[in-house]
Amino acid sequence: MTTWPEPHDPVAAGALAGLFRPARVEVAAVPVRAADPARLPPAVRAQAPAGARPGRLRTWTAGRLAASLALARLGRDGWPAPGPRGRPCWPAGVHGSISHTGDLAVCAVGPADGPLLGVDVERADRRLCPADLLTSICDRAARDRVLAGPDPRAAALALLCAKEAVYKALPAELQPGLPLSAVRLRPAGPGRFTAAVAGATARVALTGAGPHLFAAVRMAGVRAPQAQTRGSADGRPSADPRGRAPVSGAGPSRRRGAWAGPGPAAGPGR
Repeated sequence: MTTWPEPHDPVAAGALAGLFRPARVEVAAVPVRAADPARLPPAVRAQAPAGARPGRLRTWTAGRLAASLALARLGRDGWPAPGPRGRPCWPAGVHGSISHTGDLAVCAVGPADGPLLGVDVERADRRLCPADLLTSICDRAARDRVLAGPDPRAAALALLCAKEAVYKALPAELQPGLPLSAVRLRPAGPGRFTAAVAGATARVALTGAGPHLFAAVRMAGVRAPQAQTRGSADGRPSADPRGRAPVSGAGPSRRRGAWAGPGPAAGPGR
């Protein structure tokens, strides 16, 4: 069985695990600094993105280590295989989700007869323009509501993190061409949303821990066929159909910011 790399991040793992309770979901969190590609079995290391720079290789490695550790906690040994569009292909009887920032990778896995899962992690100190971000992930009415609120940045990042996790929970065949603005959210209490997208419904939970914001999704109302890959993209694929917003002082970003707080201040944003 895989052993925990040192140092792992029990605070991040505990925060994420708490969002999924009481469902049977196992999680792991691996700091990118602990993710030496030499720790991977040669067959797994050979699956790394072709031509990946050292930083990208380490974040990918952290995601794979987190996946292996979460699988071990579920009682399953092994590693996810590469799937289409960067999505991990999980062992039979399992589905899961991987997400990472530049410094942390997280994974959640559960049995295939349970809900579909989605996770997202964001940095609290990411620079962004709330108006631009909201334009890419919300309709105009929701954008205007959030911008008129007391903390547009916190609200925008809470919505982004939640919608990313919902998107990642969807089966692969439903993702292409689906913008984040198609994910409809309704507040359901502090740090909680209900979501609807592509005929599916989901429960969304958010929390902050240290410099990160975490979102966890349990989705019902849609099932991924057994022959299809299940799980979320490890990082941000270069060919992503979702709308993206620029961060401050940069061009279009493949990484968004993160919200620095324990529960969303988004109000009835969608």
